[in-house]
Amino acid sequence: MSTLRLLPLIVLACSIGSGCFGEEEEEVEFEGDAPGECSDGADNDRDGLFDCDDDDCEGSDDCDDPEDVSDDDTGD
Repeated sequence: MSTLRLLPLIVLACSIGSGCFGEEEEEVEFEGDAPGECSDGADNDRDGLFDCDDDDCEGSDDCDDPEDVSDDDTGD
C-alpha cells in the first residue's frame, strides 16, 4: 500500500486513540500528593480546605494528633 492510502487511516487512528493533535489530559490535583503538602499552609488542591483539615491529608504523618493516645500500647 502506498503512504497516501495509509494517511487517512493514520489520521483516524490518531484522532480516536491517543490524541496525536496536542490535546493534553488535565492532571487532577489533591492535597498531600507531594511531600510536605499537608503542612505547608497552602490549599494545594484549591478545594477550600488547608493541610490537615483536608480529607486528602488523612493518615499523613504531618497530621498525626499528638494528643491522640488511642493507639497507646502501654496497657493502661
